[in-house]
Amino acid sequence: MHTKPSKGKEIRIPGPDHPITISPAGGRVRVTVAGRIVAESTRALRLEEKGYPPVYYLPRNDADMSLLVRTKHYSYPMKKDVKEKIFSPPL
Repeated sequence: MHTKPSKGKEIRIPGPDHPITISPAGGRVRVTVAGRIVAESTRALRLEEKGYPPVYYLPRNDADMSLLVRTKHYSYPMKKDVKEKIFSPPL
């Protein structure tokens, strides 16, 4: 496994010993918080990374962004030097 430090955080680089796969989630993915639908999509992607539970990514257009707040966290997709913002319900 190749790693790359980034501001004190280890970022694992995909390879044969650390596979990452991204595929359509298939069907409908619904996100609810306290019984309220926050997002619902048939265009969701499922990311699977060795050693971690699957993560689902939904297009912003399929989420009620008025129910979400930007966090201080970022996702590091497989594109070099790109950070994506993460949004979460205000809990």
